Amino acid sequence: MTIYKPMTPSLRREINKAYDKQMEELNECENNCYVQMLKEIYGIQRNILTSLPDGYLIPFENEGGRQ
Repeated sequence: MTIYKPMTPSLRREINKAYDKQMEELNECENNCYVQMLKEIYGIQRNILTSLPDGYLIPFENEGGRQ
């Protein structure tokens, strides 16, 4: 089930932490073209998401089936 949450400063911090974690994992890998591509993609995604205004609704998949 898809739920929508408004972008807030705390959600923005959570998103940034998640991308930081992904980048840390990639930094442990051999720096090949695939790792470089993923770093670029994650950087673009992070920039887009963190530039959204407060209140913008972000879709999330609710894995547990509850809100």
